[in-house]
Amino acid sequence: MEIKQQLAVFFLLVMLAGCISTGPVCQSPYIEYKKGDCCLDTNDNKICDKEETITTTVVLTTTTIPECVLSLCDCKCHVKGTTIEEETGKVCGINCREYNKVVGCKLENENCVEIYLTTTTSTTTSTITTTTPSTTKASTTTKATTTTIACYKNSDCGIDGNATSEYFCKEGNVAIEKITYTCMNVGMPNSYCKDDWVTTIKDICKSNERCVEGKSSCQSINCNYGSSCPNHPKGCKSLSIGSGGYSPEYLGYSYKIDHLTYDSNGCVSAVFLVVKKPDGTTVSATAPKGGYGVMDDTEIGFSSASETSGVAKATIWVYDTTVEQITCYSNSDCGEDTFMGYYCEDWSSGYGVYEHWSRYMCLHPGTITSQCVGPQEVGDESNPVDICSTDEKCVDGSSVCIPK
Repeated sequence: MEIKQQLAVFFLLVMLAGCISTGPVCQSPYIEYKKGDCCLDTNDNKICDKEETITTTVVLTTTTIPECVLSLCDCKCHVKGTTIEEETGKVCGINCREYNKVVGCKLENENCVEIYLTTTTSTTTSTITTTTPSTTKASTTTKATTTTIACYKNSDCGIDGNATSEYFCKEGNVAIEKITYTCMNVGMPNSYCKDDWVTTIKDICKSNERCVEGKSSCQSINCNYGSSCPNHPKGCKSLSIGSGGYSPEYLGYSYKIDHLTYDSNGCVSAVFLVVKKPDGTTVSATAPKGGYGVMDDTEIGFSSASETSGVAKATIWVYDTTVEQITCYSNSDCGEDTFMGYYCEDWSSGYGVYEHWSRYMCLHPGTITSQCVGPQEVGDESNPVDICSTDEKCVDGSSVCIPK
């Protein structure tokens, strides 16, 4: 009986303990949303945060991103529209990559900044595994190499045409060379810049024009070199020569052109020669325009000369001064007669009108003793122009008789 009483008391105490409140089991900012379970209530509105609807407002704004441009006047980056070139119209061509190591532009913290030539570092890692009966060890070897990317596009190497040659002659036309740049193996570690000089024909010369070194256009040809063998009808010979080899011999001498010189009009001013003498030796000689040069017993001149693609040719004349000359063969060899007017002279039956001349005369024509006389004023009285009748008169200066 005593045991039953003790069990009854125990069960009664257990039931009473279940009815006694011990307070909330959740501490702020948590709340008990069901018996024994807590949830987060950050705004203390007695509602679990996970059961509330969260509203988020998104505000969209539009931002204009400026475009950055590299100026080739100062190698600085500017907002497009504000470079020196765009504001002043100035044309610049600095190779910013070569001289300033600037390869482009970027926007950084709302400012345009330069991108400088950088190096690329590559890392190679190799793992070596060694196995022993008891352990496995791994070792890592790291090797760093530095490579410079020389160029990403042709303009990184330079601006085409920023260097030119002097004007020169090519196949008889005016030409000029301009530099061009090419980026080889673009953007690769083995990239490099290559420059080439490209020839451009600037002016094509016509038949009455010629190219002159240093001139930007073809020059008109209006050159009078004179005739071949002037004043020397005997003992003079014309020879066609060039710069490629010696001419046939004349009097034991042979000739070739060393070079030509030109005057400001583009005409040949002198032909410079190399002369092979009868004894096999060579000497220099010059035939100037409008005159002659002297070598041994000869006089040398030229009547035409030209040059095409570096090959010169000319017609020279060589006069042997030891040959006896015949001064004249006719009056016209001595000079040109000049008409002076009309005059009056007695005629058998009255007055006549005659011509008055200033004439040259060849004495002993066609002989070694020939010589020229004159000019002398003479009248052609053997051939009157007009004979005056009795009712006419002659007046000096008139070509006909006039009535009295």
